[in-house]
Amino acid sequence: MDYDAIVVGAGTTGLVAAKFLAEAGYRTLVVDLKDEKEVGDKVCGDAISKEYFEKIPIGYPPEEATEGRIAGAKLYSPDEQTVWTVPGEGYMLNRKKFGEWLYSLAKEAGAEFSFNTRALGPVVKDGKVVGVTVRKGGKVSTLRARLVVDASGVAHVVRRALPKGWPVAEPLDMKDTAVAYREIRIIKEPLGDDEHIRIYVSQEKAPGGYWWLFPYRGGRKVNLGLGVQGGVGHKDPMWYFHKYLAPRFPGEVLHAGGGVVPTRRPLDTMVAHGFAAAGDAAYQVNPIHGGGIGSGMLGAYLLAKNAVRALEEEPTEESLWKYNVDFMDAYGAKQAALDVFRLFLQSLSDDEINYGMRNKIIKEEDLLKASLEGELRISASDKLARVIKALGKPSLLAKLKVIADYMKEIKEMYKNYPQSPAEFEEWRKRVRELFESYKKELSRK
Repeated sequence: MDYDAIVVGAGTTGLVAAKFLAEAGYRTLVVDLKDEKEVGDKVCGDAISKEYFEKIPIGYPPEEATEGRIAGAKLYSPDEQTVWTVPGEGYMLNRKKFGEWLYSLAKEAGAEFSFNTRALGPVVKDGKVVGVTVRKGGKVSTLRARLVVDASGVAHVVRRALPKGWPVAEPLDMKDTAVAYREIRIIKEPLGDDEHIRIYVSQEKAPGGYWWLFPYRGGRKVNLGLGVQGGVGHKDPMWYFHKYLAPRFPGEVLHAGGGVVPTRRPLDTMVAHGFAAAGDAAYQVNPIHGGGIGSGMLGAYLLAKNAVRALEEEPTEESLWKYNVDFMDAYGAKQAALDVFRLFLQSLSDDEINYGMRNKIIKEEDLLKASLEGELRISASDKLARVIKALGKPSLLAKLKVIADYMKEIKEMYKNYPQSPAEFEEWRKRVRELFESYKKELSRK
């Protein structure tokens, strides 16, 4: 049986893509390894910014799919003596019910589903993806489609099996990941503030990453976890969790689990002939805090929006290309700039972070500007004051100047993403050279 589109993965990204593809009248099938009753069962931080529901025509989540409102984030220095408050409205989600809500939207739009179905890999013919091979109930079969969407998360089960020469098959370096573990707990003493998520930077407790405390409504139920940089020999995140966090926040454990999150710039290209990727499978995750629910939803919507047009004729690399352009403009350029900032943060010691936050060498408004726009601007009047404050840590200010320049240049490159595949290889070469140059310069400071 042939389909217009097959979406691999019934997570947030896959369900959003399926909704918009089916809504446009295209026969869409979603395949997922899990059982139908497990839709929405996902280990995550569960926080999402309100802005994504204003960018995607999907409506706000129903009350039962949320477990609290977020007014902003509090960022703590390693010694916890300095606290910054960064405003930003959002939701704490009931991830299970949120997934079930998205599932109902996709079904209502006409999407079909095949659960308990393992996607084994793509079917490629004459340089084009024409379907997927799946196993269900011990039987292996081929499902054909004009477009295959990989929304299978960090496993990217379709994309990783594409021909190695295809740019979209770019592998994930484990150094560009966070290995995370989190528990949902009922803590003994409720938090006094249940409207701010809390992020703690500490190379000791969460090397190369951070640990978090996200309260649900009422402040007794919390999402407590941490992520450490992958690929560099750190201990398992559970080790750090049980050494530092569990004794500090005792309580009843409702759910526990972990996973791997890509924390880098997006894929250089997310399309090929008959193929597109979104969400974690396309590395559409904020490199600083690892949040990917909203950006994955945005990626899925932009993918579907462009795929709807491409499916009017043939979903080739050229006809799907505007998805790349649209995503880089809407989120990818900022994401790439934040990848520069992420590498900077990972290069700092706890002592440098404490000093920088305490003396406001980096300021709250710097962080807000970076998180919203992917830019780090230091006014001329600010520079002298910062130089004086940085006398105790001169290398810190030198690094700050370097990252500000590179963030600006990287963002501009992504904002000027190539308009067609013909211009892509030259652009990709320049991006890679720029990141390599940045890493070398950062290591010298």
